[in-house]
Amino acid sequence: MRHAISTAPVAVSVSLVHWQDHLWQKLPFRNIVWSITAGVIIVVQVVFSVLDVWARHTMWGAALSLADVHPAVWVLGCVWPFVVIALNELSKRREIKLALRAQKRARLDFDTKLGMNSPF
Repeated sequence: MRHAISTAPVAVSVSLVHWQDHLWQKLPFRNIVWSITAGVIIVVQVVFSVLDVWARHTMWGAALSLADVHPAVWVLGCVWPFVVIALNELSKRREIKLALRAQKRARLDFDTKLGMNSPF
């Protein structure tokens, strides 16, 4: 559960780093601040999980074996970030189309008599 809580914001933010460009046009790793932040979040989550398993094993003598986790949970945990990224890219595609349409409409409205006399 904690893994999903920490990786979900990273998966969502992958497609929101460059909100005007698609993921395949401009990679999010070009943004240094995002790369460092996402890396730190994932590393802290891994360290916390390892320390949690170690503490449970040393204090109570029983640790959750990875074999005890149902395979559907593994599949869902590995596939879900990619589903989130795909859904975000689809919504971003629609937002980009709407923004282009609005920009064209504004340009068309600006080319009226009032807009022609404007210094811009």
